[in-house]
Amino acid sequence: SAGAGAAAPAAPNMAPMGMPGAAPAAPAAPAAAGKPDVIAKTMLRPRDEPLGKTLMRMRMLCAPPRPKQRGKVSQADILKQCPPALLLDEDAQPIDDETPTGEAWPRATSLIIGDATVRVKYNLPTVTGVTAPSVVYAGLPAVVTGINVLFTDRLNLITEWRVSNKAGTAADEAIGIIAQGTQVVTPKEEWIGRKLIFRCRIDQEDCLWTEVETPPIAKPDAGFGPIARADDLRPAPKNDPTKLRVVSYNVLHDSYANSKSGQSLIYPFCTKEVLSLTYRRSRVAQEIAAFDADLVCLQEVGRDVFFRFYRDIFSHWGYDSHLGVKTGNTKEGCAVVFRRDRFEMIDDKPLVVPLNWRTMKREHPEMAAEIRAEHPHLLVGLKRVPSVGIACRLRDKLSGKCLVVSNTHLYYHPDGCHIRALQFYMLQTAVRRAAAELKASEKCDDVHIVAPGDYNFTRTTGGYRLATTGEVLPDDTCWQKGLKHYWGMGRGIGAVAAHSESEGEDETMAGDEDLDALLRDDDDDMAAGAVGGGVKEVADESSNYGKLLKSPPTRCYMPRLTVGAGE
Repeated sequence: SAGAGAAAPAAPNMAPMGMPGAAPAAPAAPAAAGKPDVIAKTMLRPRDEPLGKTLMRMRMLCAPPRPKQRGKVSQADILKQCPPALLLDEDAQPIDDETPTGEAWPRATSLIIGDATVRVKYNLPTVTGVTAPSVVYAGLPAVVTGINVLFTDRLNLITEWRVSNKAGTAADEAIGIIAQGTQVVTPKEEWIGRKLIFRCRIDQEDCLWTEVETPPIAKPDAGFGPIARADDLRPAPKNDPTKLRVVSYNVLHDSYANSKSGQSLIYPFCTKEVLSLTYRRSRVAQEIAAFDADLVCLQEVGRDVFFRFYRDIFSHWGYDSHLGVKTGNTKEGCAVVFRRDRFEMIDDKPLVVPLNWRTMKREHPEMAAEIRAEHPHLLVGLKRVPSVGIACRLRDKLSGKCLVVSNTHLYYHPDGCHIRALQFYMLQTAVRRAAAELKASEKCDDVHIVAPGDYNFTRTTGGYRLATTGEVLPDDTCWQKGLKHYWGMGRGIGAVAAHSESEGEDETMAGDEDLDALLRDDDDDMAAGAVGGGVKEVADESSNYGKLLKSPPTRCYMPRLTVGAGE
């Protein structure tokens, strides 16, 4: 292609610019009074269209301006005033006008229109899409996303940021480059009212720039300012193998913040602007950067916002990051983020552990058998929760020690402490096994576990005791409290669903048929959260489990759990 602009989406039997059979953008034409000397036009033409017809359209783009006159002017009369056009092959011979477009352009090396001659590039590596941030605030990171390339990969990308000379100026009047080689930039306060301009192209000869412009840089609201708890910290330790700074942060998934119940019941004190993802993600990134941590563990990270925002901005700041997404239809999860200059990842990918029935049955078959036989309410609970744990095995470049860094967000319900205890047990069993395997492999003989997370523990629950002492006993109150929480009771999860951050997407009740399916199913492919939907009461007396599940269980599950007691 010889012109500017991104390739158009391909239609059936159509050829966009830069694709097989594509017509290039019209080349420069002799300047006329009041008319630009460059014409940029993306032409999407059928592959079987004769070349002569495509060239005719390009000639008409170069027609001189016509004086205003009444009546229509025929196409033949317009073409008489247009320069001739030829498409030449590699032997400098004209390609016949009857040749289909799909065959002509791959053979072409140059295009002549009048006195202008331009080279024809076929399948030219190009950037086909860039998305600018919809809102830009001074002092908060701005990130471009959705960079898509064709006939190459993003490793060959050249990027630069500019600032418009003044509010509303055109891109070609922009002042100097303010950043290069990054998708992230933080606007200064003195640029308020101006626009940021992001440009990128493939690092290859003849490749064209693709450019997007942001809205004018805005001033943050009155609540914007320094982050006190980060300012109160001592400077982050640098190059000290005995020091480690860790941050754990639940960043609030967007669908929870902007649900009807989220806005009216949970966060009524927040404006829609403050709850908007565009604003919050920038503030979250700014706060995390202020802590200057070695390790960062995030919970409730939306899958899309991680790959379109957080991953790029962390990479820009020198971090690698990995995400473990919850099971079922839930579109958020937990992320582990670590400094590249201090840590290296030992494995190719992180360990992701679903904290549900699937893991219980696979890793703890004896416990699973007892739950299935004697405690169907708990079985249903473990099949319905979508919680996940993620762990990365890292080597500290400063000390030579190895770390297994885990992160999780356990089940949220106030009466679900028995489920949280079992989830913590499953995760820590997997994490300690990963640490033991690392030590046994002789890759590292000094292995430590770091386990941040949003555990939803209180100090009086069994999960907390299991985490702090390594043991929870059969007579622990958490097992008794589990009798109050079961699927099928009106005051259980259904009663708090409207107030839950999980509305419509996370932990939901199942109806009778769904519960029967959950209880019967014994397939490892059954993912938590994948069956049923909506908050329903269990009332069908004819169901096999209807009577059982609409009344409280009479006996609680009372195991003894141990994870590294005494460590």
